[in-house]
Amino acid sequence: MKKHTLAFLLVGTLATVAAVGPACVSQRPSRNGVFNENQYIRKDFLVRADETNDDTGWFMKATILNTSQPNPLADTLLMPGLPSGGGTGMFNFGSKFVRFKITQNKLQMVSMREIAPTQTGLQRTEEVLDAWPITNVDLKYRINLDGEKTNFYEENQELDWQVRQWVKVNLDKDDMSDLAAFGSGFSSIISLCMDEANSTTTLVPNSFKVDEAENYMEWTVNITLPINWYADPGCLGMLASSQDEIVNFNLLDRQSVSFNVMYSFHRADPLPDPKDPNGYVPLVLDEKDPIQHKYLPIQVLSTARDPVSGLVAARQMVGRHNPNKPIIYYFDPGVPQWVKDIAIGPGGIKEQTNKMFEEAGVVARVDFKEWNDGGVERHYGDVRYNFVRWLSGYDQGVGYAGLTTPQSDPRTGELLTANVDLSDFPLQDYYFQRIDAYLQTIGASLDLNSEKEWPNDPPNCKDGDLQPVVPETLANNHNGNSSLYNKMQGYLGKPIYKYGALGPQDFIAKQDEDFFSAYHTVMPYMIYADPDMNPYVVREGGAGVYGPDGISNLIEMYRKEAEFHKIAGKIDRGESPVDDIAGPNGIAQSLEFLNNFRQLMTNHKRLGTARANLYQRTRDPYDVVSFEGLMSKMARICVNGQWEKKAEWALRLHDQYWKGVFWHEFGHALGLEHNFMGNIDRANFPKDDKGNFLYYTSSLMEYSSAPARILEAKGWAPYDKGAISWIYANSGATDVTKAGDSISGQSGKNAKGETITAANAAWKDPKGFDKDGKEIQFLSCSHQHLTYTPLCRMGDSGTTPSEIMANGIDAYEWQYQWRNYRKYRKFWNNAYYANAPANQIIEMRRFLSLWGFDWGSGNLYDMLRRIDYPVPEGVYSNVQYYTQLTNKFNKEASAANQMAAAFHKAIIQQSAGERPYSTIYDKYYGDTTQQGIILDKLYAMLGWVGLWPTDNYDPNVAGGYISSYSSLGDSSYASVSEDAVASMVGGQYDAFPYFVPFAVSIFAQDTHSPAFNGRLEVRDWIGGFVFDRLQDFLDYWRDQAVQYMDPICSGKDFKSCDYDPRNFSDKHNEFIGPDKRVWIWAYVQDRNQWVAVRKDRNIASYIILRNYNDFVVYQLDDGHSPGGAYGTLLPVKYFLDSFRYFN
Repeated sequence: MKKHTLAFLLVGTLATVAAVGPACVSQRPSRNGVFNENQYIRKDFLVRADETNDDTGWFMKATILNTSQPNPLADTLLMPGLPSGGGTGMFNFGSKFVRFKITQNKLQMVSMREIAPTQTGLQRTEEVLDAWPITNVDLKYRINLDGEKTNFYEENQELDWQVRQWVKVNLDKDDMSDLAAFGSGFSSIISLCMDEANSTTTLVPNSFKVDEAENYMEWTVNITLPINWYADPGCLGMLASSQDEIVNFNLLDRQSVSFNVMYSFHRADPLPDPKDPNGYVPLVLDEKDPIQHKYLPIQVLSTARDPVSGLVAARQMVGRHNPNKPIIYYFDPGVPQWVKDIAIGPGGIKEQTNKMFEEAGVVARVDFKEWNDGGVERHYGDVRYNFVRWLSGYDQGVGYAGLTTPQSDPRTGELLTANVDLSDFPLQDYYFQRIDAYLQTIGASLDLNSEKEWPNDPPNCKDGDLQPVVPETLANNHNGNSSLYNKMQGYLGKPIYKYGALGPQDFIAKQDEDFFSAYHTVMPYMIYADPDMNPYVVREGGAGVYGPDGISNLIEMYRKEAEFHKIAGKIDRGESPVDDIAGPNGIAQSLEFLNNFRQLMTNHKRLGTARANLYQRTRDPYDVVSFEGLMSKMARICVNGQWEKKAEWALRLHDQYWKGVFWHEFGHALGLEHNFMGNIDRANFPKDDKGNFLYYTSSLMEYSSAPARILEAKGWAPYDKGAISWIYANSGATDVTKAGDSISGQSGKNAKGETITAANAAWKDPKGFDKDGKEIQFLSCSHQHLTYTPLCRMGDSGTTPSEIMANGIDAYEWQYQWRNYRKYRKFWNNAYYANAPANQIIEMRRFLSLWGFDWGSGNLYDMLRRIDYPVPEGVYSNVQYYTQLTNKFNKEASAANQMAAAFHKAIIQQSAGERPYSTIYDKYYGDTTQQGIILDKLYAMLGWVGLWPTDNYDPNVAGGYISSYSSLGDSSYASVSEDAVASMVGGQYDAFPYFVPFAVSIFAQDTHSPAFNGRLEVRDWIGGFVFDRLQDFLDYWRDQAVQYMDPICSGKDFKSCDYDPRNFSDKHNEFIGPDKRVWIWAYVQDRNQWVAVRKDRNIASYIILRNYNDFVVYQLDDGHSPGGAYGTLLPVKYFLDSFRYFN
């Protein structure tokens, strides 16, 4: 490739002029008055027209090449590798497509994307994306006063500006924001923490290049943005995941973030001739083509106005490379050889992908080359090339292990470039030290930090043998050492004295193939998209993909997130969230706080989903391969008759991790979206020759998989092969009327009643049918489904709800040692500890919605009937068979949610001696030595006691509410869930003084809500009867005695009845009333009130009153602790006050 700057152009010009000029000039050396710090571009190059006299335009890509370190904004948006363009909702918008306009003082870059091709004029003008100050000049030799051409080469402005041939442009002084190339949303969000008015921009020396022969130009600017933490309240909410970088930033007394942005332009070619065998033909999808239930490709949306109807039309295209040309990736300088080997080594990406293409009949082949292959230098950020880049340095703060940035031709969807960035990070710290914490928790001797080598035991192993790093006996020790698990198994009816130490895995529902077959069949019908991510409809409120409130809502979410953490910090420090917990305003203040905090928890959940879609759909965090889920499966391998040594095991773990990340990112590069249901798709897990699962996912596009051999069999999984083969085997559009009646349209019967096979299916599907010609149905979901689909999750592990629940609890528990202790860390930033327990509790609630709506017996039975789920031969009836299937689904949902209930109660019931609720500090130095769990307890209480909207399931059921302990489930679940809430409201446990009143207040409010349904009588758990006069108290019982014909008042009327409960009460003020129920009463002296509650109905109030009577009436309080009696009286007051507040 011939690249040159203006200096090279001038040499050629000088040589030509010298050859034809006067002899006196040619004999003298040329003098240059055109300074090399200026940038000149020839006008004809910028606005050159093609044969049809239309400017074909330029593809423009701006890329953040690198940033200063530490960079606290990297995990949000300002990250190395981030390109302009991007997308939102379900679609990628393609590369920026622009052309240039030259005025007397500006070089304007205008958009070529228009909805309607109206001629520029009175009706409209183009959108100016950016503009740079220029001077129109000619570059020529000076003519002296005698009319002679001299040897001085200079700028000349004698002719009118319109006919001058060059522009001198100042590229570091654009008129728009320095971040304009990345869109208004980017600038709006970054400005939350930036003082953009005081930013500086400088052209990077030697970065300006023009290559006219290749229709290409580029330059790079260095931008410095001062940080202002208080520019907006949302700043700290935006930086919630960047706390380590903030600490390091402040340690160095930094004030700004500097970064380089490269602008790359390549002139667009005319659209290809459809007859060209190598030309690109777009792969076009109908808006609701059923194939999208099977495969999830990256998509590009192109819009235009229909000339007939006048309405806006759209073309939905798959983003992919040209299937008729080689797909070449270049290694950026600095990519380690071991990373290259993942791509080009035996069995690597290149080999497996090309084999897959060959089997699918695809012409394209993948290749990897060096950045300077053939003696031509290519550079990362160039819009013409695909790159693999390795980002080294632990202080970048990017928050990702891998980032893929597809940039497509907006006219066709063809990928112009799809760079893959792999970002090094402290893998040793992030994973190995967590593994070490886990090993120490369970008493394992395989200490990763010690110098002692692992033993070669048992000896004489055979190559390929596996030895678990965590033996089963040690895992059992872990169960026994866990106060959380010990409590859970007791609540679940399997006490440790009888069943031994159990863990969550022991409570997973055991299912047969009959269940799994039905499970796999019905799940595609239970996948729900977020309406606000649909690009075609903006619903009421305007917060959708193109709605006016999209970015403003995100900014407001950041502000609420900052408030969420501010409150969490106060709670963690032991400060009471309300001022008057025991006073006359205590209930109102408590409810104001709890309702607000509940809304902030909801906002926290929604922000997590929004962040996952903000320029980050192909940005993958460090846990893209879940090591937590693999902990018990981390095996040593026997090599050459010896078990792996510690360093060898760690190195293999490191290599396998990066293999997983690289393969995953290359899936994005070939056009795949994430598939967060790979772990659910058990029917398509890859197997070895013996039928054993190689790993527990059907797709590498998961965030979390649990391969039993640490991803040893890494390569394209079945879903990936099916999706990639489909993407590259098809071109053009298909006739959707050819689709069958299966959910994917690739099987069943079409509209004509014809049976669909691989041969006559609507789409070529080379890897979508098995060897017998039966369609393979894959399960798939992506970002647009996360909010409303409980089994579509990032970072989960397991196939069924009970497996996912058990693994989630196990991950929470073993990370306690890492999450709540400082360990070896010199700097320990726990500023946003609240995120982990909040996310845990929020996710647990999702399976209740699944159970309540689609998995309820009636709904599930109806679905099986509607999809005509096949009934095995020999079964008496469909009703019989479908009923037993619904029982299995109910068993599954009950097992998962019983674990959730037991987990919530176990968190609440952790004693201060087991896990302190208040954070512990070093008395002298003040550093945190152990993080308390008061926030864990608060989330658990509010999550289980509170009434929550069904904002995590099918949007069609919006407006409903779900209570964790009422109206759901079978009797087993009801027992565990009600016991959990009763313990939180009326039980004894360690927490700050305001905690139980909070639980009582929210229980009283929510059980009296019109949205509360099911067992309405539970609202009386905290109820009772309060009498302000003794006579009223006695009259109530006399009326009861007459009504129930108590023998004391037999034959008497109300006036003559002398029934007095005090005469029948024991030493605890308990008695059997005239209604044959057990009652308890108490006298509240400082209020002059009498209280009575019924044991079987006011179950929580009974516990409180009994405790008070035990201490005060029965005189268990010996007086050695002044105020002890008051401590038992206070709950009596706020229980009944809370109940009466709503009655």
